[in-house]
Amino acid sequence: MTQAEEASLVTRFTLDLSIGSGAALAFQCWDTLITFDREVDDIWTKPNSSWLKWAFLFARYFPLLAQITGRVIDMSILYQKSLLLNKSFIRGWYISQVLVAWLTILGAEIVMMSRVYAMYNRNRWLGIGFISLLVMETVTVFLGLGLTLPASDFDPLMLITTTSHSFVFFGISAMVAQIIILALSVIRYVRGEWNGIPIIKLMIRDGTLAFGVLFFVSLLLVVYTLLDTNWAATTYAWLITFVSVVECRLILNMQRIPLIGADGISTSSDGPPLTTFIEDHRGLSHLSTIHEA
Repeated sequence: MTQAEEASLVTRFTLDLSIGSGAALAFQCWDTLITFDREVDDIWTKPNSSWLKWAFLFARYFPLLAQITGRVIDMSILYQKSLLLNKSFIRGWYISQVLVAWLTILGAEIVMMSRVYAMYNRNRWLGIGFISLLVMETVTVFLGLGLTLPASDFDPLMLITTTSHSFVFFGISAMVAQIIILALSVIRYVRGEWNGIPIIKLMIRDGTLAFGVLFFVSLLLVVYTLLDTNWAATTYAWLITFVSVVECRLILNMQRIPLIGADGISTSSDGPPLTTFIEDHRGLSHLSTIHEA
């Protein structure tokens, strides 16, 4: 095979990888469009003091902006456009990708932790534990970032074909957090004797689905990064998309829970989001509220 043919194959392969990442962006745009009416009705109408409103907007539009930026840079590299081909800039973007992923999944974890926090009736020690978990995850991400900086001879094509090994630190810490959140949810569900309460069933169902999606993609990204496979960069793009979609769906699904009588649970569409009034097996009622900021 001639050198020209090899170069052609490399270009074709990197183009295919870029298309795979572009598909993640297309899927994210599609999900944004089909849920935009619910966003307008349920999110835009919230007061600006609502932390959940800003959590949703960040989850939806920060990843979208990051994805668009990434695809523009990819195209600039593939088609040799001079606008964004400064090697230092591309190396900086390559390094910062793990920070984009961390910020994106951090928002999702905070929303999921808030749901569990409400299920445990705003237990103080659980709140402290969640904050400690987020701090440890943050330290792990930055430690991995510092230990895996790319060499000075960085090739811009690496942005399309590989991911930084800092994603291993990020992925493992994220999976640990997700396992803890799911375990606490299941334990509370089993011990709380709330099997027939719709809002609890909804929280467990959505939480389990969110865990399954995020854990699988995080694991895939860690494995691909460790093996230095060329699919890692595309998996990163899909991770950003799935985290954004899952978090937005979690928030939207909690906005339209039907009103149910006091025999099990009372919810009010006029009250704070994720507010539940739960009566346990002893006949004692607990008001569990995720406060608005």
